[in-house]
Amino acid sequence: MGKLSVIIPVYNAEKWISETLDSVVNQTYKDLEIIVVDDASKDDSLKIAESYRQKDSRIKIISKENGGVSSARNVGIENATGDYIAFIDADDYLELDAYEKLVKRHEECGADITFCSFVRFFPSGKFLYMRENSLKHLCKNPGDIQYFFLYTESEVKDNILYTDDIHGSACRSIFRRDIIANNDIRFPTDMRFAEDMVFMLKYLQYCKKAEWVEEYLLWYRANTKPGGYHNLKENNMNLLRYQKEILEANNYYSRKRKKQLIAYLSCQTYFWIINEEYVFKPDAPKIMKQYTKEKEFRKLLTVYSFWQKFKVKPELKRIILFILLKLRMWRVIKRFYKNKKY
Repeated sequence: MGKLSVIIPVYNAEKWISETLDSVVNQTYKDLEIIVVDDASKDDSLKIAESYRQKDSRIKIISKENGGVSSARNVGIENATGDYIAFIDADDYLELDAYEKLVKRHEECGADITFCSFVRFFPSGKFLYMRENSLKHLCKNPGDIQYFFLYTESEVKDNILYTDDIHGSACRSIFRRDIIANNDIRFPTDMRFAEDMVFMLKYLQYCKKAEWVEEYLLWYRANTKPGGYHNLKENNMNLLRYQKEILEANNYYSRKRKKQLIAYLSCQTYFWIINEEYVFKPDAPKIMKQYTKEKEFRKLLTVYSFWQKFKVKPELKRIILFILLKLRMWRVIKRFYKNKKY
């Protein structure tokens, strides 16, 4: 069985990194190269990682200037020597047989990528087993990537979240290093969130076969992002740009379907930005007046893009909001959001 390079980006993770490293070094799959990339942590994260390195020769520590999680993962990729690559964040942890099961399935099936199911857990102690109904379909059709960004109805029952959406985390998969290297696939450094999704969608462009281990092998810690995670118009616009590029290069969809998906994403991006401004900033009307001076932003919201986004459920309150937005009635829209009629 092949060697697996596990890349762990670290920034101020002293609260959790020991739990993460314990779950990696104690894996039943032993042929690991563990690359810890410290992104100029200001706490004791590096000190803790060094204490593990002294006990386990498989651990390599790389220190770099602060540049964000994407740049840290990219440094890990450039220093990886394994047949396969896996990522885990410094606040998550794995079942101890996770990599053994993933590598075994990956090699038995000759896969280009192998997913596992995962659990989202919260500071409150609550946790949700993620049951992504579309993942089995994706494994049969790696080009059908729409469920990474289409938002569908979900249902929670007995701590299980049933949904058609597919989470874009890169930490629940193993990848072939040669596919990453030969196609120069990297995480985008101009994004602060959803960078995983971009990496995943880029990688899937080169996949002929995907597999899925249905067991819950990754525990994904939610709500640990620092302040300032929200209100990022630039990030949303960059995400849309990458999504458009990936869709244009996609060979699975017809030209008509690509047009529909891009319109859907354009409207979705517009509403994400609106929502972030009105929920998190008291001066949202003033900010929105500035945004709508930009042609690139204005053209996200059209009748066609709105229809592609909401045709499944074209509620009256959404139609009213669309009209208000087109009329740029920002003060009225503020009251609309305050009353949660969006």
